[in-house]
Amino acid sequence: MLTFIKKVRRPRAIQALAAFGLMGLTACSSIVEGTDQSITVITNPAGASCNLERQGTSIAVVNPTPGTVNVDKSKHSIAVLCSKPDHETSAGTLASSFEGMTFGNILIGGIVGLAIDASSGAINKYPESITITVPPVSFPTAKARDAFYNSLKTEVA
Repeated sequence: MLTFIKKVRRPRAIQALAAFGLMGLTACSSIVEGTDQSITVITNPAGASCNLERQGTSIAVVNPTPGTVNVDKSKHSIAVLCSKPDHETSAGTLASSFEGMTFGNILIGGIVGLAIDASSGAINKYPESITITVPPVSFPTAKARDAFYNSLKTEVA
């Protein structure tokens, strides 16, 4: 006895939905890591006001420090400028780096996932925190000045 197997065809609408769903899953960094992140700004001493700028535009303010802000990810670095009364103005930079999850896009999602993550900023990340020293304008004694800078030297070493 011969058995005939009838080939089952999926409706095109189901195929289109499945393809669309898979395209959404190919943006690994956008889904797993997100398009924004929290950054903690710490100053030594605490209590400063810090402005975060990207490409000359203010994107967040931490006042007073320490504090945490949420920023959109980007390929551009963030400049952090901190000030406090009776202290020098100090600055630091949060460099944008490549998000490792992007390799998943290249392997799984190909160019579509990579394009989605690149356009959303999800392929980038910043350090989770930055510490900026805001030295006093003047010290009461040379010994106090030397102690302040020796403590910084110890922290760096």
